[in-house]
Amino acid sequence: MDWPTIDFLIAKSRFPLADSWLEALQVRYEQHENYYRFLYHLLLEQKPKVALEIGTYFGIGSAYM
Repeated sequence: MDWPTIDFLIAKSRFPLADSWLEALQVRYEQHENYYRFLYHLLLEQKPKVALEIGTYFGIGSAYM
């Protein structure tokens, strides 16, 4: 993955997802960070067979994967 692609994913992560359930998790657990949206877009781009989140907080990151 090159830097322009990463910059593009960062830019996309600044906007809410169409999935209201995922967006509601950030509100419910007061985790208003673009990290989760970036993770979501990164995994859509890379399409890994397996993804593992270590050190979860309410499992929000895992839900976005």
